[in-house]
Amino acid sequence: MINPLREPLGNSNLSIVMGISIIVIVIIDLLMTRQLLDYNHITGNIMFILTIVICYGIGSFVLLGFAHKVSRELRNKSRLSHLMHWNVILVQFGILITLVFMLFFGNSGYILSRLIFAVSSLLAMAIMLVITFKFFSWYRASKYKNPIVLFYALAALTLACSIFEDASTKLIMIQIIYEEPAPDNQITASSFQYKGSDKYDGQVVFVTSNTDGTALFVIPQTYLDLYNYLNSIILPVGFVFRWIASSMLLRNVYKKIGTLPISLWIIISLPLVLYLIGKMPGFFSGESLAGIDEAYRYYFRVLFRVGTIAGNILFGLAFFVVAKKLKSSKVRDYLILAGLGDTIVGISLSTSAIEPTFGVAAHSLVLLSTYLFTLGLYSSAIRVSQEMKLRQSIRDSAIEESKLLVSIGSAQMAQEIEKKVFAVVEREKAELTRDTGLQPTFTDLDTKEYLNSVLKEIKIIHSIEDIISKSKDILLDSSDFILCTKPSGLRLAYNNYFEIYQQICRAEKTGAHNGIKIVTSIIDSNDIEVVNKFLALGIGIRHVKNLPPINFAASEKEMIATIQKTEGGQILQNLLTTNETAYIEHFSSIFNELWKNGIDCRNRINDIETGVDNEGIEIIQNPETFEKIFHGLIISAKEDVVGIFSTPNAFRRQKFAGSLELIKERLETTNLNVRILVPEDELIYQTINELEHQGFSNRIKIRLIEPSMQTKVSIVVIDKKYSLAVELKDDSKNTISDAIGLVTYSNSKSTVLSYYSIFESLWKQAELYKQLQLHERMHKEFINTAAHELRTPIQPILGAIDILRNNATSIRERELIEIVSRNARRLKKLAEDILDVTKMEGYTLNLNKEKFRIRDIILENIHNCEANFEKGKIEIKFIEVDDLQIIADKSGISRVISNLINNSIKFLPSTGGFISITVNLTKMTFDDKIGNMAQVSITDNGSGIDSEIFPNLFTKFVTKSFQGIGLGLFISKSIVEAHGGKIWAENNLVGQGAIFSFVLPLDDTDQNNKTSTL
Repeated sequence: MINPLREPLGNSNLSIVMGISIIVIVIIDLLMTRQLLDYNHITGNIMFILTIVICYGIGSFVLLGFAHKVSRELRNKSRLSHLMHWNVILVQFGILITLVFMLFFGNSGYILSRLIFAVSSLLAMAIMLVITFKFFSWYRASKYKNPIVLFYALAALTLACSIFEDASTKLIMIQIIYEEPAPDNQITASSFQYKGSDKYDGQVVFVTSNTDGTALFVIPQTYLDLYNYLNSIILPVGFVFRWIASSMLLRNVYKKIGTLPISLWIIISLPLVLYLIGKMPGFFSGESLAGIDEAYRYYFRVLFRVGTIAGNILFGLAFFVVAKKLKSSKVRDYLILAGLGDTIVGISLSTSAIEPTFGVAAHSLVLLSTYLFTLGLYSSAIRVSQEMKLRQSIRDSAIEESKLLVSIGSAQMAQEIEKKVFAVVEREKAELTRDTGLQPTFTDLDTKEYLNSVLKEIKIIHSIEDIISKSKDILLDSSDFILCTKPSGLRLAYNNYFEIYQQICRAEKTGAHNGIKIVTSIIDSNDIEVVNKFLALGIGIRHVKNLPPINFAASEKEMIATIQKTEGGQILQNLLTTNETAYIEHFSSIFNELWKNGIDCRNRINDIETGVDNEGIEIIQNPETFEKIFHGLIISAKEDVVGIFSTPNAFRRQKFAGSLELIKERLETTNLNVRILVPEDELIYQTINELEHQGFSNRIKIRLIEPSMQTKVSIVVIDKKYSLAVELKDDSKNTISDAIGLVTYSNSKSTVLSYYSIFESLWKQAELYKQLQLHERMHKEFINTAAHELRTPIQPILGAIDILRNNATSIRERELIEIVSRNARRLKKLAEDILDVTKMEGYTLNLNKEKFRIRDIILENIHNCEANFEKGKIEIKFIEVDDLQIIADKSGISRVISNLINNSIKFLPSTGGFISITVNLTKMTFDDKIGNMAQVSITDNGSGIDSEIFPNLFTKFVTKSFQGIGLGLFISKSIVEAHGGKIWAENNLVGQGAIFSFVLPLDDTDQNNKTSTL
């Protein structure tokens, strides 16, 4: 039996094998209980065990497991199907337990066997009555009556009657009479007798005995005629209607493939013929065949049972033959279930339930088989009902549109109706699938064919005959022929006078005609189908995206055009035809221009078929339309959805609009995977935590992109088939309609895959960015720790050096101490530089601003430098053009000047080195503002700036010197820019050396005072 706590086995081949095994067991049971095969207590018990193990133990597990898998969608949509399914499982499980109990503890008073028979029959009958009600309801509710549903209902009803008749006659009419055991305690074999008994005033049907006594199953004389009548009439009628339903079911399924072949009709018809032949004696003599010689009775019984068995086996064979030819696995699986159920139910109903052990066990399989047969019949009926509803929708939609377009007489309008009807049908199909769990098999071709018949019935296109007639005349009388029309016009020509095109093309090959040229607009595969018909004739056809609003055709002598105009609120179609040369030349020039700008239709067809459709792009201006399309695409998504949100607010708006909840619902019924890229934000982290808590984090993955990657466009790609690019208009708005601008929708394969490729690149970059952030944080922590660890021991070293310098007694000692002191100071400066770089990169550089004169810190730095070099080796000159006072971080600006002086010193010649420092007032445009600035320039006569490092001069670790690690200029730039200033460098235009300059904003008050003094 099915374990409802785990996924069931669902293999159709295994189910077929088990179904065949059950059929074999039931056939043997049938032959033994009907005494066509001899049996005794030992063989009877063996069959009883086999029935329990194979039919109920293994068979029910496999078949119900297969049914559980196949009917999952149906049960999800139908509470009735769900309830029926689990009731069958529970009852089958209960029957199995009861049979096992009977195996070990016996069947005292035949209570358990009769209980099994009653329960299985009643539930099977209930199933058939419920389905009967369902079928009759569908038939009554439909505007267009379909006989298939009616016969399904009658078949279900008569099968329910057959089950009820079988159960009522066996359980109510047949009485069990017990006799004392024979004197010699001899146990006679169980047997069917169908013999009259004066003693018991009735007919003894079955006798079974054991050591406790003998039980006789007797039909009282008062019930005998009714018993024989019911068995002779009800069962055959039920079989006939079951045959009709099965035949219609197979024909209805097979019609999608083609016409049912004669060989299959023979296979389907044989069961009915064999059954009726075998049943004929019962019509004349009743179920007991009373009045017929014993030998003949035996052979009649053999004939009937062979007919029953062969007929039901052929039923199953017909189902399997049709199922094998189907492409749809879902329909095929339902058909296999119906075939197994149809075969087993026929044979199990023929197995005698009077036999109190293995007979009743085999007969009670009527519940399982009825359920399997019902699944196939029910799914087929749903599809028939769906088809009727779709046809009804097509008719109603076409008639409704015809009321608006009653005076229209063009193929263009027919195409418009077709487009609207197709939209209605697609919507109806989606709703039917959602309601029933079964996908309608009604194809686009079915829709077209039925719509054409409806249009002819309601005569929607009143002037179509005039257009067809005139077009024929012009084409036949032409030497040159041009045609400008939408594909609907080509369909009109193909359906009504295609043979004339064939005739003209043959004439062109012999030189009797100059040929035909056509311009049209090819949108989808439906257009390709009709265009290919004309291409096959060798006609030149070109595709134009935007055709004029007028369809026309012209020869060298005459032309025809259909022109639309509006009168009284309705669109009317006027037919224009003329032989005026001016008109012909005018329309010919229009055609030639379209032909010149068109593209070869083969290229257009190839683009559509390969998915490279650059015309599948639409600009959406209405936000409500965007939301509707977006939600529709999410609902239709099957594989994956990827999205790039321009800002955290863009993600927040979609979340509040319910898009995320919609995606979660799709995850429950599909294998959908979702990936999202969005700039980091508190809500984003909250959403990530919610998804992880709800168990969606494996299928909805969110990665954060760095703020610099934010854009003004959000992009969503669905199943690599559709894309939406949404422009951001105002990110401060709370609603989508207020925040977004234009939206670009595309189903062009090249466009969609380009967006998808962009997403994949950004997805990988986001992961790399996350790793880089981690590495950078570790890097900064390491440098910060290392710099601190370096600086900590330096200060004690410098203090100790001062003590040693004071206590030095010789020149050699002083020299050594000076070397240690100089390098310790260099090490201290290096540690400070590293720490400062770490602060600057972490945006934690603090400026302690104060007012001071810039000349003071320049002179201080000059004095410190001169103290470190021999007198006369380097000359440092200070030229103060203007005495300027600034508000800045004094130690920071001092450090900038010190770094620039030291940088110049590194590249001075060994002798004659010269550095000049100048301070002056200047005006400079900075950040689009003109202001007074203090400019400091440091000029040297060194080797100048190497051209290799010039572009990256102020970045980290850039140096050509063997002294230092290239952090001084980077630190200087960071300090100057933190004050709102600017720093730059250049090589001397005259002579050698370089000039490093920086500017700082002046204190406005001080500058005003200075100006007034001057």
